[in-house]
Amino acid sequence: MPKTNSQDVEIAYEVYGEGEPLLCIMGLGGTKELWEPQIEGLQDKFRLFVFDNRGVGASAVPKSPWTMADMARDAVAVLDAEGISSAHVLGVSMGGMIAQHVALNHSERVRRLILAATTAGAFIAPPGPEMLQLLTGAGAKTPQEVARNSLRAMFTQEFIDREAEFCEKMMALQLRYLPPRRGFMGQMNAVMAHNTQGRLPEIIHETLVITGDLDELVPPRNSEVLAAGIPQAKLKVIPGTAHGFFFDRASDVNREVAAFLSA
Repeated sequence: MPKTNSQDVEIAYEVYGEGEPLLCIMGLGGTKELWEPQIEGLQDKFRLFVFDNRGVGASAVPKSPWTMADMARDAVAVLDAEGISSAHVLGVSMGGMIAQHVALNHSERVRRLILAATTAGAFIAPPGPEMLQLLTGAGAKTPQEVARNSLRAMFTQEFIDREAEFCEKMMALQLRYLPPRRGFMGQMNAVMAHNTQGRLPEIIHETLVITGDLDELVPPRNSEVLAAGIPQAKLKVIPGTAHGFFFDRASDVNREVAAFLSA
């Protein structure tokens, strides 16, 4: 597995497929392995760069706090390591926050931008108390409880009840790559400080904003604000799905991504 150095922090990444470069930025606590549905669905059309954000997976956990701007520099460092001058950028949830900072602070490195299940911050439409508790793992006594609670943050209860086998596989994947507490909290602190609302007009790239209409963790209103604030943005709402639509509706998402980037 290749690694690169970003501000003295080691970042692990992998490359799949051939075609135009697509940099994929994962959400809070997630690792590069969670991009499997997109790797399978898009690697015949794009060269995908997936990596572990600082604090999780095979990347280092810094001792000092960090910001979204730091994680944006980590993302750019992956492109630098592979000699890529610019790429399409896809960010989901926290990864979408990082992607906004890549577009704002490293504009020349971005071709087109996809912001999925994410927010400009500033508590535009925050999750409810139940979702916050599920997200942070508050009250969970075992890793298994943390993983099971995260399912409810990602999917509707109806989906969880209906797709038990799928959810068990998701739990196993999360348990295998469960982030260290210090790394998770470092990312969470960066999320809480994220606020790009006043700078959205500075994002000059063609942008696709995607949300699930049943997302309780990052409610759709956040995507509406992003799409309204970014000059060249369009909004796509995927019906009948929640925050984890990159998993349970992967084929729909991959089709939207490929169509947008190929237009």
